Amino acid sequence: MDFNLNHNQDAAVNAGLGPIAVIAGAGTGKTRVLTTRIAFLIEHMGFKPHEVLAITFTNKAANEMKNRIRKLLPSIIYGNICTFHSLCLRILKEDISILNRSLNFRLIDDEEQETLISEIIFTNNLRLNIGPGLTSKKVRGYISDIKRKSIDVKSLNDLKKIREYFSIHDWNMFNAVKNAYLFYEEKMQENNLLDFDDLIINTIKVFEKDATMVEKWRNVFKYVLVDEFQDTDKNQLTILKYIINPDFNNVFVVGDEDQTIYTWRGAYPQIFHDFYKTFDNAQTFVLNLNYRSCKKILHLSNELIKKNTRRVDKQLITDNDDGADIVFYQGQNEGEFVVNKIVELMKEQHFNYSDFAILYRSNYLSRNVETSLINKSISYYMYGGIKFYQRKEIKDMIAYLRLFEDHTDELALKRVINVPRRNIGLTTIQKIVDYATRYHLRFSQALELSADLSYNLPWPTSNIVNFLEFIVAFKKQTETLSISEKVLYLLDKLEYRKYLEGLDDDYQERYENIEEFINSIKEFELANPNATIHDFLTEIALYTDSGNKQQQKNTNTVSLMTIHTAKGTEYPVVFIMGMNEGITPATHMGSCENLDEERRILYVGITRARKMLFLSRQTGFSFKDNSPLVVSRFIGELGKEHIIHVSEQATAINSVDMSWFDSHNKVNYEDNYDKNAEPIEVGQTIVHTTYGQGLVVDKIGNYIEVLFKSPHGKKTIVSNHKSIKRLII
Repeated sequence: MDFNLNHNQDAAVNAGLGPIAVIAGAGTGKTRVLTTRIAFLIEHMGFKPHEVLAITFTNKAANEMKNRIRKLLPSIIYGNICTFHSLCLRILKEDISILNRSLNFRLIDDEEQETLISEIIFTNNLRLNIGPGLTSKKVRGYISDIKRKSIDVKSLNDLKKIREYFSIHDWNMFNAVKNAYLFYEEKMQENNLLDFDDLIINTIKVFEKDATMVEKWRNVFKYVLVDEFQDTDKNQLTILKYIINPDFNNVFVVGDEDQTIYTWRGAYPQIFHDFYKTFDNAQTFVLNLNYRSCKKILHLSNELIKKNTRRVDKQLITDNDDGADIVFYQGQNEGEFVVNKIVELMKEQHFNYSDFAILYRSNYLSRNVETSLINKSISYYMYGGIKFYQRKEIKDMIAYLRLFEDHTDELALKRVINVPRRNIGLTTIQKIVDYATRYHLRFSQALELSADLSYNLPWPTSNIVNFLEFIVAFKKQTETLSISEKVLYLLDKLEYRKYLEGLDDDYQERYENIEEFINSIKEFELANPNATIHDFLTEIALYTDSGNKQQQKNTNTVSLMTIHTAKGTEYPVVFIMGMNEGITPATHMGSCENLDEERRILYVGITRARKMLFLSRQTGFSFKDNSPLVVSRFIGELGKEHIIHVSEQATAINSVDMSWFDSHNKVNYEDNYDKNAEPIEVGQTIVHTTYGQGLVVDKIGNYIEVLFKSPHGKKTIVSNHKSIKRLII
């Protein structure tokens, strides 16, 4: 049977029985090897289709594998491919009675879980002393942690351990979570329900309780294969130990520890080490011939990932062309650079929009490039996220700004009248709408009647009066503040961050979105010093237009996504934005282990690219923490070969010297500043080590805005940065 494989692939597929680990680098054909191995087992090694079990992590991957096997074995029906959860569901449907549970249990989804938890919180008054921060979604996450980590919450009385397990810092919250969990488990038992975590946990309990169940399932599956093995957690590995017969250890796992980027979901890079400890004398095959990327892209990825420790050493190679040099852009118009490059490549090399992917470490980074895409009327699709100006927290802030501009704006009033919560519910709002309609009033006019005691209104008025007074007082108190200062003041007065924490588990990402929104306002203020709220709202109207909502994916759009979402995809041209310290990697002061994870994330991003790769970063300074934007330490780890460095005007500049970076040491950014520097004033001339001579045209706090000669233009710099070599008086 000719499978048309390369040497290493063929060796893995034709290997004998016993434990086998296939270390499959990015783009090396791991799915092809796994599906071909299944065909080989059935066609040449005498296994019956129902004896061969293949486990993968998504239903989509399972369907793709079934289609491939159908082509390899057209005369055989093979459907024994499943996820870990569907495997456990099959086992429990037959044997959960071992745990004194009915076989007629029902599996509930995340939404049903949250509904049940909400009822428990409300019925048992669990928000007492905690408030709205105890959300059903957050509690669902805590319950999942309790189950996956086998935490005995009844006897847990060590606050240090509680912080470690849940990041909970006070007893009230922990006790509420503990009680919610206990009530939840009671309800699940009463109603014969299971959630997705129960599938894994109860399957392990079945095997632990009855050895005959272990023997039964070991006889059902004579050979087990696991796809994406690096994403396997410890509980799933335990299930593998139970269902694989130790007399034969017929297990075949395929994965790549260099692509372990889901440690927050329980995956861990040492999974292959544990595999070798569990299954003695395992054979190892390394797939390193990459079919996806050009040589220069692979060189970059190899240089990066070899800095990680505790990994199987492998160099990806390819028979593909050298390809284009990798471009690294640094400038204050990162989004414009990316979009202009897309337009240029479309024109000169006849790419389609669907050939481009724009990747970033976190969703908040999409704002800059979304603005540029919309300005150029380029269609784009955002995977796994919501477009920046359509995100709830951004729309809330815009609604408040609209009210400060026009307190009668009906849509803005309805949006934020109960944000944060003021006990002005939908029923009250509907009563106001009905009243306004009956008496031919605007919604705002009906609202304002709440302050007039002579009216017998059909809704409670005190909270509405407080809201209206807040809007009036806020406008008066912030008359002299800039737009960005108004928003910062608003966040403080509303305790909006606290409100977000009580909203859902995505509050950290929502914080980042708010900070990026403030960043966009400050950028606008720098360019338009005397601008009003009206000017700003007019400027962003194009991006907030309701017609620009998340569209259905069509066949020819630019793809935007986080690097995590991009795993498993590939594109001819890939842009990776945000190559700044604190973004990629996501922390300045991470431990070596965290840096290894951040390095793997970037590695996954780089290896999505087939023909061309562009890296970029924003220069200037961060309004978020009032510090300069520093180039990512990973740029220095990529080496200088095959990288073209490009400046603001997209002209080549000298390669950046990154030798001062050591990824395993903390960086002392204070060394970049002169604490004894003389103050700089508007109108003075300075000399900068990179940009040359320039005129100081504005001063904002500790930052100066300097007009440099072409091609550099206007830059914002920290006034005591050592890059300012001297002053000319």
